[in-house]
Amino acid sequence: MYVPTHFEARDGALVDELIDANSFATLVSQREGEPFATHLPLLRERRDGRTVLVGHLARANPHWRAFGDVAALAIFQGPHGYVSPRHYVSPNLVPTWNYAAIHCYGRVRIVDDAAQARAILAKMVERYEGARTDRWTMSLDPEFEAKLVAAIVAFEIDVERIEAKFKLSQNRLPIDRQALLAALDADANAAELAALTRRVLAAGRDRGD
Repeated sequence: MYVPTHFEARDGALVDELIDANSFATLVSQREGEPFATHLPLLRERRDGRTVLVGHLARANPHWRAFGDVAALAIFQGPHGYVSPRHYVSPNLVPTWNYAAIHCYGRVRIVDDAAQARAILAKMVERYEGARTDRWTMSLDPEFEAKLVAAIVAFEIDVERIEAKFKLSQNRLPIDRQALLAALDADANAAELAALTRRVLAAGRDRGD
């Protein structure tokens, strides 16, 4: 991913936070000489100081046959939105799109053990059911559950490299940054983008960027 210096994400904790908050990812591998993508949730874990992504896909999906020694790419997308030149004060600026994107590279390991595969499913249910009072639990008929587990391929990705890009007008003048924040604050649909922009710009000022 092309990451100019002024858009490079330097806060590892914020990168992890955005992965967790935007866990519906795009997983890309090479299959038969062409890129092949699957859209799926991935859970981030920390194990012995390293990042591991866990997930599963349907066994009928041929993507899993591309797993192995060649690195795969998991893409997470954070808040994003259109930026009009009207949002700035300075003249001679053009429309653009601001966004946060995180690329995680690593090799995919298939989890063959049925008990471990079920544990991955249970983690995902726990995460996405959350604290709701009517939450669903994996209390299925054992025979039916075994068939469901057999119909998926669970996997883990040992992340070897992370590229994170926060394109949030860091390259604009302070007066334009403030005008942009005012415009985002006025847009109810841009609350997440406004919050992330404010946080990243504030961190840059603290560093003297």
